Amino acid sequence: MRGGMGARRAGAVLGAALAALIGFGGGQALASAGCDAVNAGGFNDALAAPPASDTKTISNFVIGDTITFVITIQATTDSWRLSSGNNTTLDQATTSSTHSYTVTGANGDTTLNSTLTINEAEGNRTVTASCVAATAPTVTNVNPNSGPTTGGTGVAITGTNFTGATAVKFGSTNATSFTVNSSTSITATSPAGSGTVDIAVTTGGGTSATSAADRFTYAGTTTTLASSVNPSSVGQAVTFTATVASTSGSGTPTGTVTFADGGTTLGTATLSGGQASFTTSALAAGNHTITASYGGDANFSASISSAFTQTVGAAATAATLTSSVNPSNMGQAVTFTATVTSSAGTPTGTVTFKDGAAALGTATLAAGVATLTTSSLTLGSHTITASYAGAGNF
Repeated sequence: MRGGMGARRAGAVLGAALAALIGFGGGQALASAGCDAVNAGGFNDALAAPPASDTKTISNFVIGDTITFVITIQATTDSWRLSSGNNTTLDQATTSSTHSYTVTGANGDTTLNSTLTINEAEGNRTVTASCVAATAPTVTNVNPNSGPTTGGTGVAITGTNFTGATAVKFGSTNATSFTVNSSTSITATSPAGSGTVDIAVTTGGGTSATSAADRFTYAGTTTTLASSVNPSSVGQAVTFTATVASTSGSGTPTGTVTFADGGTTLGTATLSGGQASFTTSALAAGNHTITASYGGDANFSASISSAFTQTVGAAATAATLTSSVNPSNMGQAVTFTATVTSSAGTPTGTVTFKDGAAALGTATLAAGVATLTTSSLTLGSHTITASYAGAGNF
């Protein structure tokens, strides 16, 4: 007989342990120690001999636990009182009746006192109690359901049983902050993250089960850059086009892109359909390191393109040569004028004048014109040339 009792007791203990283990699963009601104590008879009471008063105290309830009391009272001078840990009266009775109380977290009611008082000898007065554990929360919608990888997105979470929420997580990371607006509404700020995660709400009753409705996607971006013509020439119009795409494959980034030449900003452009373009004809001769930086928006994080080398060649020039007098006499002063022009602007630098292979001298361009005067030409024909060496963008 003892062996049988022991077996039954061991089975009961095992069953209780298994029930507690199952209770920790996502979406399951997580029984509190207080609720377990009630169901083990912790609030049950019986008094028969007046005058007498008995108080039973149980702690460690969680928000949402609901305790039902069945009160049997024989005389109107008898009473029952339910109070909280800070001695606030929560409920009371002077007649036989049934009462239910749900823990709210206010007035210290995670600890409860059940007090039975009798003043007349008219039979037993009793209290019996049972407890239903707080129900785990559920998440039925999140809005918006995506945001930048840097975090900071305000997310409205809709569901049930949110009162007393102790944690909101995006995947395995706690929300930067959250506010419980009501039992069906929470506002949370997303932390930094990546990929697609489940938003989970935890209360004393457990943690919400995951579902498609609670998913939040961290939307990163990539920015690529292209040039309309490379290499180009000084003064030639070049259009740089940036394409910004979501790394998640869904949604189209909005906002602006900043184009830069090394550390110098060239200009900004607004995305349209994921693309932004900027045109310039002001690039000087040489190699230019061009980048495009996307600033991000409410749903997509910022990104920057790989550096792109734009090669700009010197602008083409044309030179013409004239003589102040031709033919001339030996010993007569002759002025040769070289005019250098370009569609990209006014060339600067120097011009070398030659008589065949022999250098006559050099002159500096002023407003695209250089002159050389000589009276040393010998008798006969002379092949005169003017050579522009190039300078800066020319």
